Formats: sequence, C-alpha cells, structure tokens
Amino acid sequence: GASNWRTPNSYVGHNYAFRPYFLQTRAKGTGRFYAVGVTTGIPGYFLSSAVLNDTGGFMGAMVVKLEFPSLEQEWDQGEDLLLVSDEKGIVFIANQPGWRYRELLPISVEDRATLLRTRQYDKQVLSPLRSRVIDSFSANSHLSRVDGPDGTTDYLWQSLPLVDENWTLHLLR
Repeated sequence: GASNWRTPNSYVGHNYAFRPYFLQTRAKGTGRFYAVGVTTGIPGYFLSSAVLNDTGGFMGAMVVKLEFPSLEQEWDQGEDLLLVSDEKGIVFIANQPGWRYRELLPISVEDRATLLRTRQYDKQVLSPLRSRVIDSFSANSHLSRVDGPDGTTDYLWQSLPLVDENWTLHLLR
C-alpha cells in the first residue's frame, strides 16, 4: 500500500530494496536515509520500521518520507548561508538552491559507487564547491574563500557536527 496509490507517481509496484533504509530495517528493525526520491524526484528523509508476521518474520518495511522545503524557505529569510552536508561532504539541504548538491570534499571511488548503487541523489548533478581556508579559529570555525554559485566570496564558515545523523550543519556569513 501507499499513500499516493491513486497518483501517476504511485510507489505501488516499485522495489526499494536497494535503499539503505530498507536494508537497515531488515537487519535492525528500523532505518533512515536522506535521498532524492527515485519515483517522485523529490528529496526527503526516509524513516522506516519493520513489518513482521505473527512469528516475528520480516514481511516488509513501513516507510515515511519527510520533506524539507518549508525549512529551506524559512532559512532563506536571513542573509547567512545555511547548509547541511552528509557524511561524504555533499550538501543536500541549502537555503539557496545554487548551493545544493555541491561536494565540500573530494568524493572517493568507493563513495561514488555507493551513490550509484543507492541512487541517493539519483539524477542530480554533483559539482565541487571550491574553497580554501584563509585563517582557522578552531576545528569548526574558519575564514574561507569560496568559489560559490554567485562568485568568489570570503565567509566566516562555522560547522556543527550532527553526530546522530552523521551530518554537518554549516553557517556561512
């Protein structure tokens, strides 16, 4: 079953077993994964829980997808740049669209293979965000010169690791 079973982009009949949240759910009972939807093309955070039969056998996964467009719009009210990157250093949430799907770090061959296998960012083009540290104040705070979508600018770049999700929140001002 699916909440969108009457729409042309229905999830019914699709196999999502390649997604990490499904594999996590099968192994541990729950899963989570941020990705671009392969059916809808809409990014979101997928949370899943196992559906078990009477004897505890795995039958499937119940999945909820959270989308963040209102968060990005609310963040866009200020002058600062707010970014969230994943464990590979890929920006997937940004309050300015030109900064989304940018690579903060070089992507390894293994990580590229994982991105292809899981289709995490599906048809999105990933491009590097070139920057260099001019001055460092602490492990998570530095002055950086960034070649961003709107040209080269110096930013006070502060980062906050979101340990539970293995993400990083970045504030550029």
